[in-house]
Amino acid sequence: MGEKIILSHFDSHGVATGVSLAKSYGEDKVRVIAKYPDTGPRMFAKFVNDNLDMFKGKDVIIVDIPVDISNPDEFLSALEKLSSVANKVYYLDHHETDIRYADKISKYAEMKLFRDAASMAEYVMRNCPYPVWRKLALVGVVADRDPSILRIVKDKSTLNRLYVLANKLDVLVRRNIQDTIDNLMEKGANYLEEVDVEYPAERIALTKLRDKVISLTSNAILFDVLDTYSDRELGIWLPKAVEYLLYKTSRDYAVVPAIRYDPRTRGKTYTISVIQYWLSNKPEAEQLVKQIASGRKYFGHGKYVNIIVEPMNHEDMLAVARRIFNSVAEQGRSKAPAPALN
Repeated sequence: MGEKIILSHFDSHGVATGVSLAKSYGEDKVRVIAKYPDTGPRMFAKFVNDNLDMFKGKDVIIVDIPVDISNPDEFLSALEKLSSVANKVYYLDHHETDIRYADKISKYAEMKLFRDAASMAEYVMRNCPYPVWRKLALVGVVADRDPSILRIVKDKSTLNRLYVLANKLDVLVRRNIQDTIDNLMEKGANYLEEVDVEYPAERIALTKLRDKVISLTSNAILFDVLDTYSDRELGIWLPKAVEYLLYKTSRDYAVVPAIRYDPRTRGKTYTISVIQYWLSNKPEAEQLVKQIASGRKYFGHGKYVNIIVEPMNHEDMLAVARRIFNSVAEQGRSKAPAPALN
């Protein structure tokens, strides 16, 4: 392989996996590109189409960017154009939504689909000889809040440490993604051990989010956070702040109606999120959403799924959210809760 470009999802998992993968290529020239919102599924097509000259004659490895299910044809068309100018295209991902498009993806790229984030990390680690970047791949799995990490990491203290590093990475990626990539390329997970950063999700959970709880059951919380469109900090950290409250209250699920900024349309998107504590072993949020979405589109996967709803007023949106909440709370009662991190 010659010169390479790795296009990674802009989240912490994509960044950690992309950098670890880059190091597995040894001395070859590799550039890792991850940028919000450009290297996410919804903006992937535009980014590729706007930068075709950059990819000419290069090997392009797409990492952790699932097909945009809201517009799969546009996504696949961009992948086709990319394959026409690149030397070769590789596609590595673990999202279940890609399975239905596997035949089409494989026309334009050499594809590897993994059953979960841990399997993806194991693939990267097998080809990466450097411990600090193999560790970074594991940090990425925890950053994605994928419980498959328990298949690799059995020791609780090690898992706790990876959790701390993953939270640091989350902050750094949001603060300056390119600087973070540069530092990770140089130092791997050692950079995360050295740097000192505040994790805002804990503070936001205890100061902004706690008062927005409007209903509780033994296993679920319903929030009213429709003002995330105007409260930027809450909007940015909402999923992780919700996760923190699930952890602190020993509950498995949260239902969160919110109005979000859509970077593609530059307008408002109305969503009702179903968020599950990442180490919960109760029925997965995505499986519950498949049963209760009532034909509505949704995005996300596993334990964090966003149901897209039509624009509506506050009262009507809360009514829809409450119906979803009641269904999630009822259907999610089976199985015992998983142990929380300390």
